Amino acid sequence: MSQASVYRSLMTTITARHAIDLMRSIQTDTSRCTSVPLPPSIITDITRRLFTPSQEVDLHALPYLASRVADSFLDITFSDWFTFHQILLDLVPRHSLSYPVQGSDCILSNFYDSHLSYSNLDFATTELLYQYCKLVFHSVNPTPLFSLGTPGQVKSKARQLLPVTSLAWSQARASIMYTLLCIRSQQDDAFLPALSITSPLLLTHPVSDPFWGSNYSGSNIFCILLSVIRTCHQISIPLPTVPVEAIPLNH
Repeated sequence: MSQASVYRSLMTTITARHAIDLMRSIQTDTSRCTSVPLPPSIITDITRRLFTPSQEVDLHALPYLASRVADSFLDITFSDWFTFHQILLDLVPRHSLSYPVQGSDCILSNFYDSHLSYSNLDFATTELLYQYCKLVFHSVNPTPLFSLGTPGQVKSKARQLLPVTSLAWSQARASIMYTLLCIRSQQDDAFLPALSITSPLLLTHPVSDPFWGSNYSGSNIFCILLSVIRTCHQISIPLPTVPVEAIPLNH
C-alpha cells in the first residue's frame, strides 16, 4: 500500500471502525512492530477528521474519544489501542501539563517497589521482571539479577550480560512491557488508583532512551502503554490481552 493510497483512504474515512481497520491493514503490510509509523500529516488529518474539529487534542477529551472507539469496535485489540493513543498523543500541545514517570519514588515507575509474582518467582520491581524476561528471551541466565539491591543495578547488570539485543526482541518488547504492566495492575492494589489520578495530565518518561523515553524527541513508548491502561480503566473496559508467546515462562 503506497503512502498516497493510504492518504486517500484516510481522507475518505468517516468512522472509527474504518480508521482502525485501515490501521490494521497498514500494520500488516508494513511492519510487525507494535508501532505503526504513519507520516505526521496523515496522523494529523485522520485525527482531526475523526475526533476533533480543533487543531490540538485536549487530554480531557481522551476518555470520551476512547469510549467512541470502544462502542463502535467490539473486538478492539491492544495494537488498536496503542495506535489510537499514539495518534492522539502526537497531537497533544507540547506545553500541556505533564506527569513525569521516573525513579524509584514514582509509583508508576518500573523502579518502584511492587513485589510481583511471575512464573513461580518473586520480583521486587517491574524492572527486575522486565530484565528477567529480556535475558530469558535471549537464552541468557538471569540468576545474577536476583542478588542485586536496586533496579538501577539490575538494569546495568542485564546490559552487561546482554550487550546487544535481537531484532525479535525489539519487535516484541513493547507488547511484553504492556503485559508486565497488566500483571502489575492485577497484583499491585495501589497501581491503578495512582495511574487514574494522573488524568488528564500527559504522561512522560523523562529519560534519554529513544524508544521508552520522552527526552530529545524520544518515542515515549513506556508512557503510551501506561496511557492505554489508564484509558481502559477510566472507561471501565477490560484491558486487552496480548498473545505474546515470546514471553518466557520458564528458564
